[in-house]
Amino acid sequence: MRQVDQSLWVSEQSFSLLGVDIGNRMTVIDVCDGKLFVHSPVPLDEGVRNAVRQLGVVSWIVTPNRCHGLYVGDWLAAFPGARYFAAPGACIKVQAYAEPLAECHAFQWAKTIDVVSIGGIPKLNEFAFFHHPSRTLLLTDLVFNMPKHGGWWPQMLLRANGTLGAFGPSRMLRAMVEDYAQFRASLEKIMDWDFERIVMSHGVMVMKNGKALMARAFNEYLNVTVARHSVVSLGTELRCG
Repeated sequence: MRQVDQSLWVSEQSFSLLGVDIGNRMTVIDVCDGKLFVHSPVPLDEGVRNAVRQLGVVSWIVTPNRCHGLYVGDWLAAFPGARYFAAPGACIKVQAYAEPLAECHAFQWAKTIDVVSIGGIPKLNEFAFFHHPSRTLLLTDLVFNMPKHGGWWPQMLLRANGTLGAFGPSRMLRAMVEDYAQFRASLEKIMDWDFERIVMSHGVMVMKNGKALMARAFNEYLNVTVARHSVVSLGTELRCG
């Protein structure tokens, strides 16, 4: 576990997608008095389990979109006292144990962490979170910030997806947007937050000027004129962690 702020830690592991290591990042937040909020869990090995237990008590486990949640079953077994919240369509194998994520002010973490449902992308159903004390925006697959990779295959794949050496949404995500008005409204809610840092699941974290980078990356959607893309159809759902 790596400490990023006074009450925020990340755990970073490798994750291969189509033969390219895009990495995988979990965020852990001490919401209050050692009660931990776990965002997008990574594989639970002994080292991760011990490190998390040293931080406090796992109280909430969150699957923030449809593509993550591969490892939630192990976490629920290891931390049976935790409440589990999931985006619609996420983590089918343990969906029966999930409480629905929503834009809700009644969550026990609500005084510290805000949540916005990113509308207009039903194939993803991602939720964004804002941790007030650290001014940190938590995203999953809405943005990537991939460094340049060695080797022709990683560079070709990342370049084709628009994520090579660039911060912002992938071409695949752009193609998944079905309702531009809903998507724009969600982005506007995110931009109302006073964030500086951005922690995403894949790529290099943004430690400063995060709001300006988000505005630049999503300028075409935040402006009135929106470039239309063909909506992608995924025959097989991607699972990224």
